[in-house]
Amino acid sequence: MLRNSVSGDNHAYLLTGAQLKSVSNLPSELDTTWRIQAIGDFNSDGFNDIVWRRLGTSGENRIWLMNRFNVTATVTLPPIQIGETGLSQAPHKNKYGQDYPPAPDENVYYPGVKK
Repeated sequence: MLRNSVSGDNHAYLLTGAQLKSVSNLPSELDTTWRIQAIGDFNSDGFNDIVWRRLGTSGENRIWLMNRFNVTATVTLPPIQIGETGLSQAPHKNKYGQDYPPAPDENVYYPGVKK
């Protein structure tokens, strides 16, 4: 997923290995103070959802629940003020409750995952 922080355009890039399979346009978010914080399947429907956080002092957060490249609902989360703990990891479970991707291998570096 890529976001143009100037225009607010959002795009999803589908890959097969290192090959670009397709590019899909997602809804734009014209308010450029919103930033993507995480992607994960938050409602266990098998599709990745997008967590947004608004920059600044408001601490606003929301999730776009997705069905492939369509937003099916927007969930407003409680605000988290600056200095409070934020979202550190998105869920890594598929729709069957299995780890996805598999649990980290001790010999591989995963950004943001403590060993």
